[in-house]
Amino acid sequence: MATNELKKTSDYSIFTLSSENRSVENVSKLTASMTRYGFLRCHPLHVVLRDGKLVVLDGQHRLKAAKALGIPVYYVIEKDANISIPEINCAQRAWSVKDFVHSFASQGLPDYIKLKEFAESNGLPMFGAASLLIGSNFDSGNTGSKIRNGEYRVRDERYANSVAAVVRASAEYAPWARNGLYVSAISMCLRVREFSARQYIEKLGKHSLLLVLCPNRDAFLDVIESIYNRNSPKKIPLAFLARQMSRQRAVAKKK
Repeated sequence: MATNELKKTSDYSIFTLSSENRSVENVSKLTASMTRYGFLRCHPLHVVLRDGKLVVLDGQHRLKAAKALGIPVYYVIEKDANISIPEINCAQRAWSVKDFVHSFASQGLPDYIKLKEFAESNGLPMFGAASLLIGSNFDSGNTGSKIRNGEYRVRDERYANSVAAVVRASAEYAPWARNGLYVSAISMCLRVREFSARQYIEKLGKHSLLLVLCPNRDAFLDVIESIYNRNSPKKIPLAFLARQMSRQRAVAKKK
């Protein structure tokens, strides 16, 4: 058989799986994707010819999904029959959240376009930016799965832009201000009714030396409170209120 040529077949019997590879598990999501798009030519099986059989190096899950749907598969026969399966699979980089956002945005999905532009214009990590745009704290839980499944939707641009504005102002005094823990702390403070973003930014201009890098979010909340209340006749327990509000929102989400 010729090698390194793209081939197509519906005869699944010519393939065999290798004991060196990982076990084939649930392919329901892959099957759903193939139902919509078919077996993509740009993502063929990679196989080697050993003892008259085509041993699958990469694509065993795609092969199982294609067999379940009864659709033909594309494959390429590699020249080197001694390729190490664990080595080539370990060398592959899994798609990051940023990769999924870029892909869906390039397909024209408006929510993904907004997310990409928001993250890039504010210099924020993609996952954190996505959490802010749905109105959650910077480290929100199931945001990643929604992004990967194409189900992500922007819900609260106003809140996200408010957090981003404070972070941009903070970055003028502290280059690390886009740190996820600090951004999360700011996002919590903005949920507190008594907190004024304008007042905090003004205080930063006068007491920027108090803005120091902290090891965790709670420590950042304490620093933000210290800056916010500095030289104020009426002090508020900002850190306490922010934590309390966060707990209340978490309970409400579970109901």
